[in-house]
Amino acid sequence: MAKKALIHNGVVKQVEESSNTFEVHSDLKWVDCDDSVKVMWTYNGSTFADYDTRTTAQKTAAEWDLVRVNRTNLLKESDWTQGADSPLTDSKKAEWVTYRQSLRNIPTQSDPYNITWPTKPS
Repeated sequence: MAKKALIHNGVVKQVEESSNTFEVHSDLKWVDCDDSVKVMWTYNGSTFADYDTRTTAQKTAAEWDLVRVNRTNLLKESDWTQGADSPLTDSKKAEWVTYRQSLRNIPTQSDPYNITWPTKPS
């Protein structure tokens, strides 16, 4: 289905199916686009361009960095479960050990944009 991009000051603010467009302020305009156009891309009046000029490898590496930061924060938040003075039973502590190991294994997944995060024990 055809798409339209909502443009403000040369930047894509929204992308919608053509049938979902609506009247907008005169500072904004709808422009026909293809499925590849994303929010925050630039538009110069005739051509769309990705605002992010990094290579795919650089973008992927940066995404892995974000995944690792998130993973490290989750590990820190669960450090208390492994202390000798933790109020958890041995079986609950074992659940947390499994969860924490799953967090450590996250970088072995193949796609940083589609991470399967483990479920935190209750």
